[in-house]
Amino acid sequence: MNGQKVRFSLFTGTDPDYNQSKRSIAPHVMGDNREDRVMDVYYIGIDLGGTNVAAGLTDETGRLLGKFSRPTPRGAEAVADAIAQAAREACRAAGIAPETARSVGVASPGSIDPAAGVVEHAFNLGLDHVSLAQLVEERLSLPALLESQLPGMHDKARELSRKYAQARNFFYLGRGHCFPLALEGALKLKELSYIHAEGYAAGEMKHGPIALIDPAFPTFALALDDALFPKVKSNIVEVQARQGKVIALTNPGLDLAVDDPWIIPALPAPLAGFMALPALQLFSYETADYLGKDVDQPRNLAKSVTVE
Repeated sequence: MNGQKVRFSLFTGTDPDYNQSKRSIAPHVMGDNREDRVMDVYYIGIDLGGTNVAAGLTDETGRLLGKFSRPTPRGAEAVADAIAQAAREACRAAGIAPETARSVGVASPGSIDPAAGVVEHAFNLGLDHVSLAQLVEERLSLPALLESQLPGMHDKARELSRKYAQARNFFYLGRGHCFPLALEGALKLKELSYIHAEGYAAGEMKHGPIALIDPAFPTFALALDDALFPKVKSNIVEVQARQGKVIALTNPGLDLAVDDPWIIPALPAPLAGFMALPALQLFSYETADYLGKDVDQPRNLAKSVTVE
């Protein structure tokens, strides 16, 4: 956050820091004059309870600047999402950007390993050997990571758009959580550039669409670093065997030989779409812009449906 990785700590009700965290989240008289907040160091405290997730943002003096509470969900990913949301909303309530927070402390129930940031057992929350610190850090650092990557994505999208703008058809392939991303990529390309594009589940490629592949029919494949990568790689090989050109949106360190690899930072599956989707949309935008299309008002589209 703010160009640096936020410090994250995890502790239980038996730790001395737990009561301090509870005090920082408890109701305080909040300063009404935000101009009085001359300090630029902020801390986020999270009380992860069985009923609610409560977050409080304080400054160096311990003054509560913003707070937020929401029901506690069950399951590792959902709990991490809830913690990240509570932290962001507490910052928003104070009118302060979340990336300015120096550290985040979470008071967690159950048995934990504070040094590793792992919840060993919190069965009432559905947590069992969960690296909660890592999950939350990934979510809180995502906006800053995406912001840092966007300029490079824009340049790569511009480069590829010049190479493939003359294609009259495009094939988008994805498996698992990448399948809806492939659909969205194809939709945006035809919506903005008027190039026919087909989004397809890579595992079903041989059920017809593969017959369309030729040197003039490029493929945009989502080949991210997950359990399905070997299968997506196999699909890409099938496309290449038919002389199809391939753009592959992929992650660092993967063994993948294609015409145009597009490397983006690796994120776990629930978050990977936040990094892949901007790349897909920027490619569509740059292609349409290069072709002289009106990207702000695509033809025949309406923002509201007035007739059936």
